[in-house]
Amino acid sequence: MPPVHNDHGRPTRTRKAPGYLQDYYVSIARFDSSSAAKQGTCHPLALSLSYHRFSSPYKAFLTALNAIHEPTSFHEAMKFQEWRDAMQSEIVALTTNNTWSLVPLPADKKTIGSKWVFKIKRRADGSIERYKARLVAKGYTQIEGIDYHDTFAPVAKLVTLRVLLIIAAAHNWPIHQLDVHNAFLHGSDATSLEHIKSHLCDQFHTKDLGSLKCFLGIEVARSSSGLYLSQRKYTLDILDDCGLTGARSFEFPMSNTKTF
Repeated sequence: MPPVHNDHGRPTRTRKAPGYLQDYYVSIARFDSSSAAKQGTCHPLALSLSYHRFSSPYKAFLTALNAIHEPTSFHEAMKFQEWRDAMQSEIVALTTNNTWSLVPLPADKKTIGSKWVFKIKRRADGSIERYKARLVAKGYTQIEGIDYHDTFAPVAKLVTLRVLLIIAAAHNWPIHQLDVHNAFLHGSDATSLEHIKSHLCDQFHTKDLGSLKCFLGIEVARSSSGLYLSQRKYTLDILDDCGLTGARSFEFPMSNTKTF
């Protein structure tokens, strides 16, 4: 039987993945590459990124995440009134809470710098709840044993977050997010959940962000089969910062025995 030739006149052959890759997940979205010219690049993200499994409301939420750029510097933020107001609100809050005390600088010490971090807080439908600016110290300039000895950071670990989400998904509990230092609430039914939220609102200054959709850069989508966690925006932001949004993607095997 004569060999089959392609458009370039070269013979073709049947291709299949090596047998050892059966122990791995190798999956990538595939689309018609003829649409590449319409997107101005030979390797558009549509070749490796798909949204077809998400519901229309969740697609709208993902679109809203990328709709407005978050500043990465003080000078960039100063160009917009909403970010100037957010910074002023942060300064007022820090002053009201007596966050710092002015003391003389020892002769053999150097001051620790600070920087602004900007974040848009969103509701469950993707609409903007508020513009948030935080003034943080550049702790990475300190040396352990010289500038400090003990550290304490009341931040939830990702393993704790995963355990919480697994339990909620297994029991089909609703998960809501309140802006009380990003506290999570879950309850066996909507009535008890609303009772807890009402109690917290009486004790603290809180803002109800609705059902959990995004936390610590992790996007959460819910379906009848469970929860889907993704760092889509975080990954796309890294590609954009590196100027690689139009770079060619390739399949990379992932062990199916890995536990996340």
